[in-house]
Amino acid sequence: MTDAVEKESGAITAFFNGPEGDVGPRLSNGRTVGDLRHVHELGKMAAKDA
Repeated sequence: MTDAVEKESGAITAFFNGPEGDVGPRLSNGRTVGDLRHVHELGKMAAKDA
C-alpha cells in the first residue's frame, strides 16, 4: 500500500499500526503463512482508497 501511495503522490509515505494487537496478515487459508497474493490485493485496494 505504501509503495502505491508513494508512487502516486510523489511524497514519502509511511504506515504506522495502531494498537490492534496481532498485525500478521490473515491469508485465505486462515493462517499467517502461505500465499501472500491476497494480502497484496488488499494493499492495492487500501492504496486506492487512500
